[in-house]
Amino acid sequence: MFVNVLVLFFLNLIFILYLYSLLVLLLIPCFFFCLVFYFGVLNAQGFGF
Repeated sequence: MFVNVLVLFFLNLIFILYLYSLLVLLLIPCFFFCLVFYFGVLNAQGFGF
């Protein structure tokens, strides 16, 4: 019984980590796109760095 609970716990942990990594992989390109878009708009308006 104890081993079964342990296995379930580890499977749950792996599943959560998998979902989290997918979320991060989705968020990173969005973040970079927003950053590039933001700086592009700033440069277009004359607030260039």
